[in-house]
Amino acid sequence: MQVFLSWSGPRSQKVAQLLSDWLPKVIQTLEPWISTRDIQKGSLWSEVIGDQLQGMTTGIICLTKENINRPWILFEAGALAKGLSSNRVCTLLIDLEPSDIAPPLSQFNHTRPSSKEDMLHFLQTLNDRVTGRKLRSDILENALDVHWTCFQDALQKIIKETPDTEKIPDRPKDDIMKEILENTRSLVGRMNRLENTIPRTDKHLKISNKNNLDEKIILNRARSLRDDGNEIQDCHSILCDMYPKVHNDYLVKLICDVFNEAQ
Repeated sequence: MQVFLSWSGPRSQKVAQLLSDWLPKVIQTLEPWISTRDIQKGSLWSEVIGDQLQGMTTGIICLTKENINRPWILFEAGALAKGLSSNRVCTLLIDLEPSDIAPPLSQFNHTRPSSKEDMLHFLQTLNDRVTGRKLRSDILENALDVHWTCFQDALQKIIKETPDTEKIPDRPKDDIMKEILENTRSLVGRMNRLENTIPRTDKHLKISNKNNLDEKIILNRARSLRDDGNEIQDCHSILCDMYPKVHNDYLVKLICDVFNEAQ
C-alpha cells in the first residue's frame, strides 16, 4: 500500500526520509512515496506531486514549528483528505504539541513520534489500511519493539542537528475554547442526524427504558456530566456504563436534549 509523505523545511524533510526507510521495516507491505526520492530528474515536480495526491488515500504530514502554517502543507493536507471519510491523514508532531495545532490541521489524527503508545496506534491505523494480508496485532507490537530504539535515536539526532527556526506562539484560550465548542456542536449535530434516521414510537421509548428508571434522574446526571466539562461522547460512554439496561437509542435522545439545552 502506498503512503504519501508530506514535508516542508529541513527538519520535516529529514523525518519524512526517516519514515520512508523505517516504515517498511515494521510493515513490509507499505510503500512510502516521498518527493525527494520518487520524482525522476527532468520531471515537473508539481505535476508529479499532483498526480500522486490524486491517487493516494493515506498520507502522513510531518509537521514542525517551521512549516505548520505554510501554504504547501495546508494544500497537501486538503488534497489528501479530499473530503472523503474513507481517506486517512495522519499528522506527525515532530516538535509540537496537539494544543499548538489550529484548524484545519487540528481535525486530523495527531501522533507524537516520541511516544511509543502514539506510534503503535499510528502503525495500527496504517496496518488497518492494508488491502492485502495485515499483520496480527501481536506481530505488529513485536516489530515496533524491535525497531523502536533505532527510530528514536535517528529522530533525536535529526532534531538536534536541525535548529529551531521559528517559535510557535501560544494559542489564545478563546481560540481553543471556540474550537472545542465547534467540535461539540458538530458531534451533537451528528448524533441528532443519527437519531432522526431511527424510527421511534411512544411504545418503542417505553420498551427502551426497560428498567423504569426515572427520566429526570438520567437527565440530571447528564447535565451534571456536561457541566463538569465532559464532551458528548464521554457523557454517552459514562451513562452507558451507569445504566447498561437502558436502550442506547433512548439514552442518545436524552443526551442530545441535554446538550441542546446549552446551545
